[in-house]
Amino acid sequence: KMAKKITVGVDGSEIAHMAYQCAAYLRKPEDKIDVFHISTPGKDYLPYDLQPDYIKENYDNLLISSVPEDRRTVTIVEKKTGQSTKGAVCEYINNADEKTDFLVVGCAGRKGPKTDPTILGSTTDYSLRAAHCSCIIVKKKMEKFAEAEERSKAKFMACVDGSDNSHKAYTEACRIAFDTDELIILHIYSAEEAEVNDDGITKADEITKKYTDLGRGTVKIVEKMGGTSISKQILQVATDEEVDFVVVGADGMGAYLNG
Repeated sequence: KMAKKITVGVDGSEIAHMAYQCAAYLRKPEDKIDVFHISTPGKDYLPYDLQPDYIKENYDNLLISSVPEDRRTVTIVEKKTGQSTKGAVCEYINNADEKTDFLVVGCAGRKGPKTDPTILGSTTDYSLRAAHCSCIIVKKKMEKFAEAEERSKAKFMACVDGSDNSHKAYTEACRIAFDTDELIILHIYSAEEAEVNDDGITKADEITKKYTDLGRGTVKIVEKMGGTSISKQILQVATDEEVDFVVVGADGMGAYLNG
């Protein structure tokens, strides 16, 4: 199996530590894990547990007992003058000598989650769009995985619509999931897609055959509900299925800048 590099950003907050727990949970024995912290020079007034030296020591100690030395790093990155935290994060990820496969970050920073649960923290949102790797956004607590003596089974849901981006979501879910984890492949179809093509099959039929033939995961076909967005319906299915990780394709920074 090909080893991956999982990079996780921490800032001393509870949400960032959840991201670390998630990264540790998803790391397979052959994978490398890189924990990094973006520090701002001159912030000596911060509490001790938010100081860069403490953060580095804390994660060094957490990793030393579970990850071989050649597969773990803890890095403190100082921001350049005038540089934003989100800019420093993406510079660190995109310019690294060894490419990151998965960037794991919390849904918000030290200020905590936004009042609107659909809004990510600015650094998380920017990283999702500008980092040259797949991103894992951690929203819920990972104690059920992190504190277990043995790794418990997780449930992934990859959302597909026939596009290349959505297929990448499926392949990334296969890469990060363990063989023992459960994988659902969700396709939500509209009324137009229920029409048959010249071969007498629908788009949903094509998707079902494609992913069934690939042999990893269970295909779930759901009709789009009127008056409900695709994103809300995905979340409803994820809730009903008690999914731990939802995997979707993203258009990236280009689409973001184009509105």
